[in-house]
Amino acid sequence: MDLSSSEKGMQLFFNSFVKKYGEIGGFIHLHPIQKDFSDLKLEADSNTFLKQVFLSAKNLYPTLKKSSASGTKHCFFMTVARLDGELGMGGVKFPAVSGGLSGLTKTASAEWPEIFCRFVDLHPEIKSEKATGLILQEINDSDLRLREVGYSFSEKSRIKRMTVLPKKILKLKAGEDENSLSKKSVFLVSGGGKGVTAECVVKLAEEKLCHFILLGRSQLEEDPEWAQSVNDDVKLKQKAMHFILEKGEKPSPLKINQMVKQVLGGRTIRKNLERIENAGGKAEYVSVDVTNSKKLKAAISPVIKKIGPVTGLIHGAGVLADKLIEKKTSEDFDEVCSTKINGIDALLKSVDQKKITHLIIFSSAAGFYGNAGQSDYAIANEALNRIALLFSQKHPECHVTSFNWGPWEGGMVTPELKRYFEERKVEVISVQDGTKIFVEDVTSKMQSNPIVLVGNSMVVPDERELKDGKLKIISEISLKNNSFLRDHSIGGIPVLPLVHAMAWVSDMCEQRSPGFKFSSCKNFKVLNGIKFDKSLESMFSLELEEIERQNHNYKEFEVN
Repeated sequence: MDLSSSEKGMQLFFNSFVKKYGEIGGFIHLHPIQKDFSDLKLEADSNTFLKQVFLSAKNLYPTLKKSSASGTKHCFFMTVARLDGELGMGGVKFPAVSGGLSGLTKTASAEWPEIFCRFVDLHPEIKSEKATGLILQEINDSDLRLREVGYSFSEKSRIKRMTVLPKKILKLKAGEDENSLSKKSVFLVSGGGKGVTAECVVKLAEEKLCHFILLGRSQLEEDPEWAQSVNDDVKLKQKAMHFILEKGEKPSPLKINQMVKQVLGGRTIRKNLERIENAGGKAEYVSVDVTNSKKLKAAISPVIKKIGPVTGLIHGAGVLADKLIEKKTSEDFDEVCSTKINGIDALLKSVDQKKITHLIIFSSAAGFYGNAGQSDYAIANEALNRIALLFSQKHPECHVTSFNWGPWEGGMVTPELKRYFEERKVEVISVQDGTKIFVEDVTSKMQSNPIVLVGNSMVVPDERELKDGKLKIISEISLKNNSFLRDHSIGGIPVLPLVHAMAWVSDMCEQRSPGFKFSSCKNFKVLNGIKFDKSLESMFSLELEEIERQNHNYKEFEVN
């Protein structure tokens, strides 16, 4: 059925559907197979479906929530794409932007703990009948740790299942590759005038005397007369208000804040340009809409003639519009996703890609893990991750890194937000550490995998399931559904093997700790075996309590 991508049209469709058929218990999006991978823009080909699914999720949650509350249905939200069957890591061409569905689905899982959410990537050559079976298999999977899986072909043409887990890198390889940086290197940097991107550029300028073309929407102008020599923010607002009154206009908080923001923004950009120059680098600032490839190419053309061709790209521009999925709007999607996805498309189209030795993308851990309130941001950043993988395949000689940053100290992370993160064991990256990691990667030998995760998961356990610090998990173990138990009998009575009981315990610990792996078990005691006779209960439960944690690298549970 053709769904309108307009917000109102989508809402009318779902309201009409629920009125006619009742509450929805499950949703599956089958993304169309895409053949042209050259155009990355959101408006291109099957990329437009991303917005439809985004708006579908917004309208689906209320009805999925009602169905789940009834307790009679296994409610699910599933998105299915045809990338390469290996979540973009298969080494073949694939529609990169479609990978943004993964970010949406993982965020839905973070926001909707009562709904089963999963992204499935099926190899394009898997036939429809087999694909249907795999999708149904995933819908009924009991492993809550997985939020994305891929199905591809093994060497013997058998279908294999995979997912992606982070691997810790203790230290980057020292040294430089053939396309090492030099004084002739020219980086085109989106969002480079302010924030963490500017901090990274300044740090890189200290290490390598490169040229930088910084891009931003802010106009680089000297302070207006009313703001000159005024450094206090409160006094700046007062001066702005007096200036408006002198013009015979009525001041408003919005107008005053906009005037002050423009002044402070200009000062920040000029200061960062000065810092780059003092570090030994060279920098030019260009005010332009980074999502428009034609305007971008025209705007940077005079600078390129002056300092030489662009040899590196750093895409750091980004916009946030944090809200829960059901509160999101079509405008949120357009602004957040366009800056990231259309931005990288425009950057790549505005330069000679054959001369690019470095492609550096600022993605986010919010995309890799999913993060409540950032569904559109997760879509955009997961798309960027896949774009990095695709570019790396096409240009193996280029140093490609997509940094999946956790939250940075300063900038968007206020002191209050930092405390919030710390309470939930979310690592906040200091400017010193973040810029060091950035420079070490950019100046090191090429990584085997372009996706680099810096930080840990921002997803926390659903506290509503906890009681007195303990989590109670109930599971059904029946002889009917586990026929292998008949082969493990004592005195003619089937008994649950010890190894299966231990596997249940370890599996539940891993499900409650995304990113962690089971390491060891101690003090395991069997007080009474589970016998499958007439006295057997149909349901069994275990209680988990976290009793120790060390530096986000180690957890210990007590299980009963």
